[in-house]
Amino acid sequence: PLGPMRFVAMYRQPNCSPDHFDHMLITMASALECSSPVIFAGDFNCRHPSWDARGSNDEGSVLAEWRDDHVVSVLNSEVDKS
Repeated sequence: PLGPMRFVAMYRQPNCSPDHFDHMLITMASALECSSPVIFAGDFNCRHPSWDARGSNDEGSVLAEWRDDHVVSVLNSEVDKS
């Protein structure tokens, strides 16, 4: 048995404000403070070469740094390069 787990679903609109994006990251970080495992799922509209072959955007760089700082893994498949 895996035990309790948290599932956090989020959507970031493509043109949301930086403050809103910061709030999302703070919410995600607070979910990690619980003792049970957390799965984050959603459409973050963030591009970064480590998970999206189509390129990157500023938000993707911020999310990649957040991912590294909080030691979480991206599990989705890479987008087709064609």
